[in-house]
Amino acid sequence: MKYCCDEFEMKAKLPNTTSPNIRIVKLEPLPKYGDEKSHYAFYITLGYQRFSLRLPKMMINYCPFCGTNLKKYYKSDEYVSEFEGKTFIDE
Repeated sequence: MKYCCDEFEMKAKLPNTTSPNIRIVKLEPLPKYGDEKSHYAFYITLGYQRFSLRLPKMMINYCPFCGTNLKKYYKSDEYVSEFEGKTFIDE
């Protein structure tokens, strides 16, 4: 498993309660989110006990450290921090 850069890896591997951290979230299939190419979303969060899409967060599309396009680079569930329908349910 290779991350786009060491900084991104460090922030993505931080516990969910640590602030700030990066979360890679696998979302349910369409039509809920409208992106047929990727079901992954990338967020910077302030730390939390239980993930929710309603948490204060900042969505990112590019690595803030090396500039990599995250949706093009990460295409495997092995990187995912949260799975919609398994680790959280947002209605």
